[in-house]
Amino acid sequence: MNMNQFTLIILAGGIGSRLKGTEPYPKPLVKIQGKRSFLSYLIESYSATSCFSKYIILISDRESDYINWHKNQKNNSSIRIFNEGIRTGRTGAIKSYSKQYPLLDKTLYFIANGDTLLPNISSSDIYKAIIGSSDSIPVAFVSEPDPLRDDYMGLPSPDNVNSHNLNTGLFCATGSWFNSIMSVDSRYEDIDYYLFKRTNHSFLTIPIKPPIIDIGTPERLFEFRKTFNQ
Repeated sequence: MNMNQFTLIILAGGIGSRLKGTEPYPKPLVKIQGKRSFLSYLIESYSATSCFSKYIILISDRESDYINWHKNQKNNSSIRIFNEGIRTGRTGAIKSYSKQYPLLDKTLYFIANGDTLLPNISSSDIYKAIIGSSDSIPVAFVSEPDPLRDDYMGLPSPDNVNSHNLNTGLFCATGSWFNSIMSVDSRYEDIDYYLFKRTNHSFLTIPIKPPIIDIGTPERLFEFRKTFNQ
């Protein structure tokens, strides 16, 4: 199996409301150190696993900002920016993309939140997900509970309902799984509903080493920036 062959779809269509208007850019493009953006660090983290050959950035606005960012990236030929033009949520964004670029039933796709960094993600983690995937069962990457966080969904383990982990925002599934959920109805529940909350749902989990770094609030963004000034 060629490990350097997978596509990572990065969900970057949010409007950054939790940053409370403190930043001039969408969350994935906020500046961390000099001219470097959070999205650049995110892609570098996944590139370090040597498992991905293509990155798809799904956006709903600020296309010119993303294009300018793209021009300054190394190996930018492996990055595609797709603007759905209207914010329809995470499932809707994948649906919009798949209308132009159909998701292949037997192909495995990885999905990541554009404001969350997993600095300790490794090639072995990705390999475990590949082995555990099937046409009907998605694989979610989880981390240990963080006592300082009260806004992450407590994710029950499929084989132990009393055990809860943190949803990292990274998961993978085959094109056939995505195509099945996108044909359910026209409302397009958030992707977490189809992953974890749907009746008779089934999913596997891959535990990864913490931390989970997200920049969803001004306080968390400030803490992340501090790491580069020490």
